Amino acid sequence: MRVEGMLDSPASFKDLVVRKVGAGLYKYEAVCPDHGDKFVDFTTISAHVAQDGVVEIEEVKWDDAKEETFADLLSTATWHNTEYGFKFPNCMTPSSEIWVDEVPGTLYRWNYEDVCLACWPLQEV
Repeated sequence: MRVEGMLDSPASFKDLVVRKVGAGLYKYEAVCPDHGDKFVDFTTISAHVAQDGVVEIEEVKWDDAKEETFADLLSTATWHNTEYGFKFPNCMTPSSEIWVDEVPGTLYRWNYEDVCLACWPLQEV
């Protein structure tokens, strides 16, 4: 099968997390540097560290993709405090500060696919 476009490698993502899922087996998740989307792989990577310190990948096996609903993710999420008096789940990707010239003011948002949580903190004048 041929797929058009660029294939990102984990090295091009930000906030890369590698999880050990068994002896010599790993999975990773990361955030897309262009769109802020959270990516969780559907592969199990068999790897080991060679004597020279280089990671050698022995095999990459594609796993069956399991569709998790937003409700599934929320039921297992850990929740993080914000400085604005509420918490957000770790399945949502936070944005950096967003400046709106027309107000002027700053807002913050957290996304998961089509779900968006936004906070427009009050500012003292």
